[in-house]
Amino acid sequence: MAEAGETLTAELLERLVALGVRQIRVEVHGEPRTVRIAEYRLPQGERELLRISRVALVRKSWLAAASFERTTKVLADAALRGEEDHLDSLKACLMVGKKIPVGTGFPREESVESTAKTN
Repeated sequence: MAEAGETLTAELLERLVALGVRQIRVEVHGEPRTVRIAEYRLPQGERELLRISRVALVRKSWLAAASFERTTKVLADAALRGEEDHLDSLKACLMVGKKIPVGTGFPREESVESTAKTN
């Protein structure tokens, strides 16, 4: 299988998975640990290197993309396609003054009844 001191590679992990191994013993910063192979597996998919100017433009939020570069082009393209921005990104929420999606309990929304009781 693997020899002591061997570096974990994608090929080695695939071999171990094919053999049905779920956990391995590794040394992390000099300490031996038992870890699940799933923690060390590389994500599947294609990799694409983008310049920072392109990263902002490939986001779902056209409002966040418009704040970075090519503002008129991004806004015009979004308008022509009839796109909606659901304001899920941190940047878009900050731009329009909406609560930002961070912290515990953010997905839970206050009910209308509890708001009415406080008034």
